[in-house]
Amino acid sequence: EVVSSNDQQVVIRAFAGELWDDVVAWSVERGLWGMENLSAIPSSVGASAVQNIGAYGAEAKDCIVEVECLDVATLEKVVIPASECAFGYRESIFKEALKGKVIITAVLYRLGTSGTPRLDYGSLRPEVEKLGTPTPANIRKAVVAIRDRKLPNPEVVGNAGSFFIVHRIHGKGSASVVVECYRFVGECNITVCVTVRTVIITQTIHGHLGDYNFVCICTHTDKLVIAIQYRCDGSILIYQVKHINILLEKCKIICHLKIHPFCFLFNW
Repeated sequence: EVVSSNDQQVVIRAFAGELWDDVVAWSVERGLWGMENLSAIPSSVGASAVQNIGAYGAEAKDCIVEVECLDVATLEKVVIPASECAFGYRESIFKEALKGKVIITAVLYRLGTSGTPRLDYGSLRPEVEKLGTPTPANIRKAVVAIRDRKLPNPEVVGNAGSFFIVHRIHGKGSASVVVECYRFVGECNITVCVTVRTVIITQTIHGHLGDYNFVCICTHTDKLVIAIQYRCDGSILIYQVKHINILLEKCKIICHLKIHPFCFLFNW
């Protein structure tokens, strides 16, 4: 819903359970600026604040005004201004100090009636130039096209998007690491490539997970994606994520992959 508007900006309230991309599409259809770079992210409105979701040079915090919550202890409404949300790279106060203490019910966003295109991330600029003028609609189309080429479509393959937070290390050359991986993992088939910037993993697990086949899709763009290819419950996915870190430890790669999503009901 539109909370306020003038010639320069529109402030909207979206409820926490709404699909993030539906809100982005709504804003772009009205020619509003601010969310277009964040198109096609598999998320909800509430998660956009928890995660400070980001892509293609933009983050949710760029347009968040405030977050409405329910205090779990008092059951009273609490409104937290964006300046107090401790937003950082895929971080917020909702993942730290307020974790488990509040439930996000709605988020207010400030969108512009005009704006400056943010096109300097990756291949976004040439993709937009193919479409003509860099309007919010064309930027959204370009982002969706790039994501469709790089990442699984959540409507086809259930996935959590970019599952691991990018971990930058200085380590061994990729060839030596791959050799060590094959030596340690036994029944699993894992290939680990280590560059000076990013750990990229491709893994297919067979046998000990029964009929479940998990694939961490490898790209060369800092994106690590876990896709659930067969029906399973969350506990299987959690086990798999833990197993990846165990394999990295066995491979003597000094890092621990931190996940993006906030998970309920499972112990880490």
